[in-house]
Amino acid sequence: MQLLGELERLDIRHCTFVPGIGLDADGRATSPSTPSLDGAASNKPRTVTISRSIIGPIRLPADLQELTISDSIVDAPDPGGGASRVAIAANAAGTAAGPTATLERVTVLGAARLRELRLGSSSIFAGPLNCERTQAGCVRYSWFDPAVSHTPRRFRCQPDLARESAPASEEAAVRQRVRPSFTSTRYGEPAYAQLSIWCPSEIAAGAEDGSEMGAYSSLKQPQREANLRVRLEEYLPFGLEPGLVYVT
Repeated sequence: MQLLGELERLDIRHCTFVPGIGLDADGRATSPSTPSLDGAASNKPRTVTISRSIIGPIRLPADLQELTISDSIVDAPDPGGGASRVAIAANAAGTAAGPTATLERVTVLGAARLRELRLGSSSIFAGPLNCERTQAGCVRYSWFDPAVSHTPRRFRCQPDLARESAPASEEAAVRQRVRPSFTSTRYGEPAYAQLSIWCPSEIAAGAEDGSEMGAYSSLKQPQREANLRVRLEEYLPFGLEPGLVYVT
């Protein structure tokens, strides 16, 4: 657990804070409710930046100057006992809002409650996303469940975008279909937080640049696959058909 203390600015880059502090023999989190970042003991405004990292639950107060996360996974392990998975908030119950935040190309496994979402872009919010201030900020090219979320203005988000092009009678079916599907959501497994091959294209190629939403957006998987298929069609001997075998 990282206590912010009297730091004016905290930058976390290319780091792994094991969600749940450690793993038992079965690969389950040993302390699922223990946050990776805990700034509740201090009320001094700070700036926290997290980039290209894996991190567990974040507990930061609303008066933090700003929280910026990019190309990262924020994972709240299942605490069991029917308790909710809260990834970002000011307290463990998720009833107190965390700070103003900017999230770009982030996979959030758990609920997020924020004072304000200045920008949410090309991200996956796999739990409820609730913002106290909705008159400011924007969420774009991202997936979240609108039935349990309260967000600022939206632009080309899913499943909203898919619902717009479907008949009203199919709205429920579209919402059920256009949901993120992961190969694994357990930390320590090879395909951790990786979108499965059955994940809807609206998410697997729904980021701003046509790549996948979430932490692995920078891999440009859809573009790489499209380029490979073009080259295979161009150079494959006549009468043969290409096939792709996916690995984790």
